[in-house]
Amino acid sequence: MKFEAKIRLVANMQHEYEKLLSSRKLTKKAMCDLCVPVRDALNISDSEILRIARKEMTLYEIVKLIDSKTVKVPRGQHHLNDAEYELLVKLAKITGMDCWFTLAASGPTMYVYDLEDKRELSLSNGVKLLLEGVSNEVVQTLEECEKNALRGLCERLSINTNDLI
Repeated sequence: MKFEAKIRLVANMQHEYEKLLSSRKLTKKAMCDLCVPVRDALNISDSEILRIARKEMTLYEIVKLIDSKTVKVPRGQHHLNDAEYELLVKLAKITGMDCWFTLAASGPTMYVYDLEDKRELSLSNGVKLLLEGVSNEVVQTLEECEKNALRGLCERLSINTNDLI
């Protein structure tokens, strides 16, 4: 999602929150229905989305928060397209490896950052490590376009996936 769309999403959520408040129909369920999709789209915490909804953050703080959660993904031979990026994030989450696996970029270089060991891994080595924890059962739950993205990425990074895909 583009940065401008994220800001629009926040503005719409704040507007809808104000409408709920003024109509006196603000319930826990209504609040969750309003905030959870935005929280998930922005990849922020419950407390952060509540502060945003209640306008307890300045615009500058909101922009800074959203910008810090937005990974600038460079393109190129060993970089990721949107489908590959989303797939790797999904695999990390499904397998529980999102506790250590995160994608990052420094200038033109894309890499995997190991949060547990606090070290940078090449994109190829990081993806290999991630795939070690991905079972055939997990791969079978992927949509065909996601499987194709995985095949293409592994081929480009010279990662053998014969047993996996």
